[in-house]
Amino acid sequence: MRHQFSKNESSAGGKISGTRTAELKQGIHGISPEQRLENSIRGGRTQGPIQGQLNVLSGQIERMQELPQTKIGRSLAGKRTGRALGLKYGPLADMNAIKTPESLSQGQKNGGPKSRHVRWHINRGIRNFKCSYCLAEIEKEEGWGIVVQEPGF
Repeated sequence: MRHQFSKNESSAGGKISGTRTAELKQGIHGISPEQRLENSIRGGRTQGPIQGQLNVLSGQIERMQELPQTKIGRSLAGKRTGRALGLKYGPLADMNAIKTPESLSQGQKNGGPKSRHVRWHINRGIRNFKCSYCLAEIEKEEGWGIVVQEPGF
């Protein structure tokens, strides 16, 4: 006769079923340790032996490493793409000649306050009447008649 599970038992299904098969000595619980070992050995024969060393010797591991989803494969694909673009477009401008310490410090002096204004006011949708950039925008957009000096941080 089949066991009737209560609602609590059915919600805890797997745990109760496992306990029940162990009590009734059914399934995996019904065979001896020698039979379990024999079944494991038979399963290994069916699936075949592990071939790690053969995969290394045959070059299978290297081929798997070069697949596009692996880190090495992505690196190789990037190198191939870069080489192809270099052949197509030729050498590009040397960025080291453009980025000098003097040019970088000049950019920080000019761009720093403006970028802070964009980050803190424009991106957040806030107008600050103490900010000269905000006041300049208000004067330009809405024409409130507010006299604003050019921003000079």
